[in-house]
Amino acid sequence: MELSLATLEGVLAAVCGEEPSAPWETAWLARHREWSFAPTLYSAWEQAGRPLTPAIRYELDLQRGRIAGYRELSEKLHAAVPGLIGMKGLDVADRYPAGLLRYMNDLDFWVPDEAELWQAAALLSGWGWEVWQATFGQDGGRLRVLVSLRQPNDDPYAVPFAVEMTNYLSLGDLGGVAPLLDLPAPWRRPEIKNMVMLLLERFEQAYRARDLVDAALLLAGLERAGLRTLWSAIDRFRLWPEYAELAARIAGTPLPPAPRPRWLPAAVAAARIRRGAGVAGTFRRPADGVLRHLQRRLLHRGQRRPERWAWSILQSRLPAERALHAGMPLFGLPVDGAPAAGDRAVLGRRGRTVWADTPVGRFLLAPGDVLTEDLLDNLPADPRPSTVDGSTVDEPVSGVDGGVR
Repeated sequence: MELSLATLEGVLAAVCGEEPSAPWETAWLARHREWSFAPTLYSAWEQAGRPLTPAIRYELDLQRGRIAGYRELSEKLHAAVPGLIGMKGLDVADRYPAGLLRYMNDLDFWVPDEAELWQAAALLSGWGWEVWQATFGQDGGRLRVLVSLRQPNDDPYAVPFAVEMTNYLSLGDLGGVAPLLDLPAPWRRPEIKNMVMLLLERFEQAYRARDLVDAALLLAGLERAGLRTLWSAIDRFRLWPEYAELAARIAGTPLPPAPRPRWLPAAVAAARIRRGAGVAGTFRRPADGVLRHLQRRLLHRGQRRPERWAWSILQSRLPAERALHAGMPLFGLPVDGAPAAGDRAVLGRRGRTVWADTPVGRFLLAPGDVLTEDLLDNLPADPRPSTVDGSTVDEPVSGVDGGVR
């Protein structure tokens, strides 16, 4: 699919709701309203032979270096850990016409085997990457893990390089759209998996100009059979409202229209009903439902003042283990502690303090962004030698299988 300069400028204008009348206005919109789209626009200007300022040329060089660095790192990691599956990022960037840049903030990998996830994280740590943060949760007794690492850019004022790895695909919306733990083989096709991930990211933020271009390029690669596969994935994950919104946003731009099945309105209505039933299901245990609702609103930046007030009180009093069993993700802060033996995370508890000992170090866990000194003071000094049953903690965190005690 071709992406002309006029098309890209039209996408920016449509998303921002403004029609720039001068180059500086276009540049201002790209920098301040759609910064992730700016490198694409600048590279299109470069291809069109427009004179560029040294500042814009530097931004282009910075992005080219970033993409080249990510490509080299991805190849190196895949050679060492074949089970890594890249999501979006380079997959989508390779679909952009030659010469056009796609901004990449980080590298995302899905690693179904938790042991391979920690193997890759340990490799990065050994190569000088900083273990930045992690998230832990459980689903049917299986531990869900997300770990993020970063490395400074050569330019100390530029955004650091970052890698994010998970053994699941998405947390959904923590309500009506369930966590996505695996993909059947037909849905692992790049166009399918990346479209699903793009739709799921709508729960985190509104569609941006870059998202519309990404979607147009991915959809252009799907033939009729591929579209049927995509429709089945969207239906399975109840994502028709997000697809309908995406198609409507694309329709307002110069991009080729997104395909719409004739039964789209009925599918959207059915998905909303199923999602409503899913949300209602989280309130079978009312206390758990309220806790998950408040955390969901926090993560999706939708908390109203009463909800913010309630959450600020609850999160400092809510034991992390209680939150884990309510189906809430726990956020991990790296703390002092030697890497644990073995190839999986081990959760431990002492009183209200819950932590994770992992092959890349220890994380103190909490359901929100508040950590009190007593939680830190209650941590044991280091991972302890395993007992006969493999436990390394004063009290095991119950209900989580998969090598986690």
